[in-house]
Amino acid sequence: MRRAATKNLCHTDMIRLANLLVLAVFLPGLQLPVLLILLCLGLSWMLLFDRTALRLSWLRISRLRWLFAAIAVLYVGFTPGTPVFGPVSLEGLLEGSQRVLVLMTLVVAVVLVLHNYSAGQLASALLGLLRPLALLRLPVESAARRIAVTLDRVTEVEQLVKSQRRTGELMPARRLADICERLEAQAAEDLPVHPLVRAPAPIWYAWFLPLGLALILFVARTMVVL
Repeated sequence: MRRAATKNLCHTDMIRLANLLVLAVFLPGLQLPVLLILLCLGLSWMLLFDRTALRLSWLRISRLRWLFAAIAVLYVGFTPGTPVFGPVSLEGLLEGSQRVLVLMTLVVAVVLVLHNYSAGQLASALLGLLRPLALLRLPVESAARRIAVTLDRVTEVEQLVKSQRRTGELMPARRLADICERLEAQAAEDLPVHPLVRAPAPIWYAWFLPLGLALILFVARTMVVL
């Protein structure tokens, strides 16, 4: 019984998603040393226990390389401050590095937490978190279903692009236009009924995990690194 309770505490979908949301809220305000620690912890965990997640993280980060380059150019080249060399300032280097590390840490966290989740599981967990808003007569179940359908559509398009790459065929503009028209036509139609399984309710004290994480990140956010 105690083992089952511990498993429910650590692996409840709603708690994992709540932890991820808390991390996403606090990440932009964290300083460089804290971001480096979080990123190294996530990568170390993947290296030791989940090599699949490590490969997925590398793939996701490599796809964002041009975004990282644009952020670096924007902050490093156009932020005034103490000059280092040429137009590059120390403040620009620190600010650009902080922004890039925020995105990299968030990508690693998302992959680590959600890479084994289906769209239905994610939507069900989100529905559980949003259910209190139903007291305000907000359509939380409809929103969760729409999120699940959207994630399914994204997965379908991603699989289509991957299949084209595996066959060595480049997708011409006409084919891309056909895909966009198909997606627009599906969006205009009534959404299919997406089954949502009610996420198991976590033990009441499991909520201390996201609360504790929020407290730790809040303290780390207010630290002054000398």
